[in-house]
Parts: sequence; structure tokens; C-alpha cells
Amino acid sequence: TQAMSLPLCLAAVQLPMSVLSFLSEASGTNNAPYSKFAQVHADKVKVAAPSRIAMLCIYVPALLLASFVLLPEARAADAAGGSSRRVLVNGMLLVHYAKRVLETLLVHRYSGSADLPTGIFIGIYYALVTLMISKMQTFVPESAYQEWPWTLPLGCALFVVGQLGNLYHHWLLAAMRAPGATKYVIPTGGLFELVTMPHYFFELMMWLGIAFVALQLNAFLFFVGCCGYLGGRSVATTAWYHQKFADYPPERKHLVPLIF
Repeated sequence: TQAMSLPLCLAAVQLPMSVLSFLSEASGTNNAPYSKFAQVHADKVKVAAPSRIAMLCIYVPALLLASFVLLPEARAADAAGGSSRRVLVNGMLLVHYAKRVLETLLVHRYSGSADLPTGIFIGIYYALVTLMISKMQTFVPESAYQEWPWTLPLGCALFVVGQLGNLYHHWLLAAMRAPGATKYVIPTGGLFELVTMPHYFFELMMWLGIAFVALQLNAFLFFVGCCGYLGGRSVATTAWYHQKFADYPPERKHLVPLIF
């Protein structure tokens, strides 16, 4: 059917792209030039901007789209007899991007610059993904929610734990850096004792939660894509820490405690 042709096409594109994304980031030679990799790959920074500005470019477009277009649209459809699940999914997306914008403004301590075009590109991509998840929710039949009722509490639990875990480890990172400091240190505390990137682990948990609540292929595909990108970036970040610090704990995994 027409409703299923787009998700299938997306699957055909996103699955191999997830593998390529993992390999590209894990190689350590083709990382997206922001955060510490803006310094490592300074030659790839085309238009340098303060890191805070570049990161806002990543999250603000999707936040504005969810706040002023998608959530009001979903609420209007719900009032007209549509599915309330679409309202919940759009609300979760709004909460996620609002949290990321607030963290960028109030929690993170930035010391360098990042590539502005990369930030804008990722921001457009996130906005398109948010739009796609919202629009495809209209094609999920109510019978799916009734057939798998356990996905709602599971998805909500994953979302809440993922958001709180992500926020906590972002706070730990910020607390390790004094205002104005530019020197990196070995992160400690929380799940940093087990993995290099626990905040990525909790972000993936959050996206899996949204996918379970949405019960649509596109949301699960985006989760898989995030696994590829963040998994590869966590491998590269572990290698970066080992190169920079001779005493970096060798037993730490990259992303998933005790596993990967």
C-alpha cells in the first residue's frame, strides 16, 4: 500500500546508512566536526562558530517545529476524534528538544568552536525526522496499540529514565570543567566508570522509548540510525581518550556497560 511504501523505502536507505555512519565515525578520520572533534579535524571546519551557537542550530529547528506546528496539529486531530497517541509522541519529541536546548544554554560549558554548516545540516535532519515521525503516526492503527499494550508503559519508562540519565551525565561533564577552562579531564562518576559515553547510552534509551510508544517503523529506524552514529562516535571518543591520557581506564567500554 501507499502508506507502507515510504517506510519501506526509508528502511532500504537508513539501514545501510546506519552501518556506513558507524564505520565513518568509528574510523576516527571522518568525524562530524563538533565537540572535541572540531579540534581534531580543524581542516574540516568550513565556517567556525562558537560551539553553543552551533549546538543550538542542531536542536532549535526541531523544537520550533514540534512546538508550533506538530503538537498543535496533533491536539487538533485528537479533539476531532483522532488518536491521542500522536499527541503523546509529539509531546515526547518536544520535551526532548526543549531539554537539549535548555542544556545547551544552562548546563554545558563550551570552550571552543564548531563547524556551523554541520550544525545547520544536523538541525535540518532532526527537524525532518521529527516531521516524519509525527506524520507517520497517523498511519498507525488503533488496533496496534490494543494488541501490544505493554509498549506504552515500557516506552514511557525508557523515555523518562533515558532523559534523566542523559541529563545527569551531562551535568557530571559540566561539573568537571571549571568556568573558562579548556583542558579535558578523564570523566568520572555515574556510568562513566563503566563506559566512555554514558550520556549517549541514555539518549539511545530515550529514542527507543519513543519508538515503543509510537509503534511505527520510522521511529525504530531512527533509533537504529542513532545506534550507528553514536556507536561509531563512542568508539572514536574512546580512542581519543586513550591517545590523550596514558592512564585512561582500559576496562571501560565504549557505550553499553559491560557489553560494547
